Amino acid sequence: MKHISEIIDEALPSLIAAEAHATSGINTDEARATAAGLSVEEYTEAMNEACEYQEWLEVMKEREVQ
Repeated sequence: MKHISEIIDEALPSLIAAEAHATSGINTDEARATAAGLSVEEYTEAMNEACEYQEWLEVMKEREVQ
């Protein structure tokens, strides 16, 4: 069984790279809002609404299966 420090040593570089990628260039909310022609606040609100709708769709799909 691996020691926790070995797991951290293996995972940390990719986590750092993923965080850097997510917060740079075209991957920021500011950049996406600009590309969509929206303010950051408008973009955030639209994304929140989309997430709520997606959650609703998932609940409806689960109910259909049951």
